[in-house]
Amino acid sequence: MAYNPYGAPAAQGPSAFAPPPQTGAPQPWEASEVIGRAWEIVKVHWVPLVFGMMIGTAAASAPQQVSNFYRGVQHRGQFDLEDPVLIALTAGGALFGWVLQAFFQAGFTKMFITAARGGAPEFAQLFSGGPRFLAMLGGMLLHSILVILGFALLVVPGVILALGLTLYPYYIVERGLGPVEALKASWDATMGHKGKLFVLGLYSLGVALVGLLACCVGMLPAMAVISVAQAVVYVRLTGTDGAAAPPAGYGPPPTYGPPGAWGPPHGGYGPPPGGYGPPPQGYGPPPGGYGPR
Repeated sequence: MAYNPYGAPAAQGPSAFAPPPQTGAPQPWEASEVIGRAWEIVKVHWVPLVFGMMIGTAAASAPQQVSNFYRGVQHRGQFDLEDPVLIALTAGGALFGWVLQAFFQAGFTKMFITAARGGAPEFAQLFSGGPRFLAMLGGMLLHSILVILGFALLVVPGVILALGLTLYPYYIVERGLGPVEALKASWDATMGHKGKLFVLGLYSLGVALVGLLACCVGMLPAMAVISVAQAVVYVRLTGTDGAAAPPAGYGPPPTYGPPGAWGPPHGGYGPPPGGYGPPPQGYGPPPGGYGPR
């Protein structure tokens, strides 16, 4: 197709990972207010958030359930180190489950960010983690190693690391950062906020306990509230709370139709105000008459 330099720009298709809004100054937040905000969001969008988490969690845990089933049938629930099939199923299930978790974590993160900014999360976002899958997988691995090392040294360094690095998935998904850069960005953004993040963790623990008391049925809504609360903290710290995502593309410019026809003036071409009657002196001879020729 020939290129038309005067044509409208081609419209771009929608993207699951649209360019993020511009960051601003960090906005204030408190743990209790953030939990309340997250609860209000989940009450409105509970269908995609709760059922989305249920689908993603079930899919990520399915490989491990295969090894559990085999162990229950063959060894009555006991782990037999001499069974190579059980060892292969357990190791493979854990590895494949980790991979699936990274894929769905990217989709979860997109849903939580959308909800935290007042948008409507969609089920399609749950399966949109492909572009950020490898970065998320690397981020999960590095995050786990750092936190485990922190707890191996002392409990307090482990807690501080866990709090400071908790926002890395959002920087991977929305900002397009790599694992190392996302962990650094999370650490920088949470400087001066780790105390409030610790309080938020206590509130989150209380929400999880309430979910457990509801015959475990409330665990998924509880986890949705906790996850959305974390996303609210992210958009507050990046100054993007309530910011609308930029458009995915640019529509064509307005068209210019043909000019209008040259119709009669507003009053039309009617007779003059006095009509077309004879002149005041009639149509008689001129004042001097018609002299001899």
